[in-house]
Amino acid sequence: MQSHHNDMMHPDTLAILGRIRALTDRYPGTTTLGEVSSQDGAFNRVRRYTAGEERLHMAYTLRPLRGGFDQATVNGLIEAAAADASTPGWPCWSFSNHDVERAASRWKPPGAQDGDPRFVRLLAMLLLSLRGSVCLYQGEELGLPEAELLLQDVRDPFGLTYWPEFRGRDGSRTPMPWAFAQPNAGFSEARPWLPVPEVHRALAVDRQEADPASLLQMWRRAIGLRRACPALMRGTQRQLDLPAPVVGLVREHGRQSILVLFNLSAEPARLRIPELGGATVLPDVAGLGAWIEVEEGEAVAMLPPFGTLMATVDPALVPVLVPARSLELQTG
Repeated sequence: MQSHHNDMMHPDTLAILGRIRALTDRYPGTTTLGEVSSQDGAFNRVRRYTAGEERLHMAYTLRPLRGGFDQATVNGLIEAAAADASTPGWPCWSFSNHDVERAASRWKPPGAQDGDPRFVRLLAMLLLSLRGSVCLYQGEELGLPEAELLLQDVRDPFGLTYWPEFRGRDGSRTPMPWAFAQPNAGFSEARPWLPVPEVHRALAVDRQEADPASLLQMWRRAIGLRRACPALMRGTQRQLDLPAPVVGLVREHGRQSILVLFNLSAEPARLRIPELGGATVLPDVAGLGAWIEVEEGEAVAMLPPFGTLMATVDPALVPVLVPARSLELQTG
């Protein structure tokens, strides 16, 4: 219910950002990160606010956190992350923060259950595949679902005012569960401002540290893979026109081209892509078991439910990769 003409939407914003950048440039090793509101034109503002050496280093917008999750939404994110020739900028991406329901509970494609480990892993791979930097919200690396709180536990003024129509934002603000067996899950010896749900205790850091197949360990492997691939770290990005429920993109840097496919369905999908014949599948850090088969001389991407496939492809094929509407997709 606020009018933002004199703050985030003010025409003098760019000049102020220039002053901030000039100050931080006097201190080597510092970086600037902006949060852009979700009003219309948010992604364009991210580009403007981060374009050139006199603006912020990076910025993210709350826009992706306000909508649902389907092929159209993900394609919109991929398109928004692509470089623009006139104002390339450098986006930052976040799927969760302290003002919205946790992504593991907020986004539920058809067939996905609350906190579905396969879907949570797909979200991680998507976040790490987009062009730009990444913000990882506390507990997201553990796959924490939204906490279900009683009214007497709520501290958020919005939740207290509008309960039960709006239950507040405290469901994403509960303490980080560090240790399964310790009081308050190791967050504090004193009573914290919000309780630790038992479902979060079961996902505590010490438990996931000891499990090589845990989501926490998967995040570490995925970040390591991203750091090892210049195309994923710094490359350009091109969106692919694919039939639902699959979305895809190509990241390119120098002589490295990486194709990434996402199956947004709880059903397995087979995607026939002839150009994948010479592809090399990258390590399956998500543990979802996607692979490529050759059938009748043509390559077929085999995507399990919520599966992600990363593969290096011949850069010479990238300009013609995946001719839209000529693909054969089978599900189930």
